[in-house]
Amino acid sequence: MRAAIWRRCWQPGPRTAYSSPEEFIFRGEWTDVNSDVAAKAANAEASDANALANGRIALIAGEGILPIEIARRLTERSGAPLVLTLRSDVDAFRGIADPLIRMRCPRLSQAIREMKKYGVQSVIMAGRVPKKLIYIPALFDPLTFRYLTRISHDDHSLLAGVVDIIESNGISVLPYWHILPEFLAPEGQLGHRPPTEKETHDVEYGVGVLKVTLSCIP
Repeated sequence: MRAAIWRRCWQPGPRTAYSSPEEFIFRGEWTDVNSDVAAKAANAEASDANALANGRIALIAGEGILPIEIARRLTERSGAPLVLTLRSDVDAFRGIADPLIRMRCPRLSQAIREMKKYGVQSVIMAGRVPKKLIYIPALFDPLTFRYLTRISHDDHSLLAGVVDIIESNGISVLPYWHILPEFLAPEGQLGHRPPTEKETHDVEYGVGVLKVTLSCIP
């Protein structure tokens, strides 16, 4: 449950190994939470699962194979999702997107408009979007431009801002670990040995920092 709460707050890409205490921090494996937070996380997980089973879903697809696999799994579970993408290799989504909309520029207003047009209730975001795009203002619509001028350009702030804008328009942003549970590491010790006392201290220090910088860490 502790790891699930962190996954609800931050949706990482696939990982297979960890080489430092910081990587354990970012998985949230040792984040202690109280029973109230755990209950809220359980309710959120149930809500996400229900949305995946019953609602119209969209996929905002960046680069890489991850969004393709998510689209394939969604198609198998509940029908092909609406796919919005900046990718040029749109043929990769043939048969697993209904419909497939290629966006020429990163415009949030267009993405939201298309999702509402097709009755989308929930969206999953996956894949890499080149960060260099944020330095080409001519590509943006007014909504995206206002959003980018209000926030810092670190990865966490960019993602959190996109989530806030989408959810303020009545569309839930879902994590993808319900679709690809095998892509996430299990909770607990992953290496051949437990952390040393110094490594545990580093993790505890990092968790303290995260509690200040991220509102989802109690």
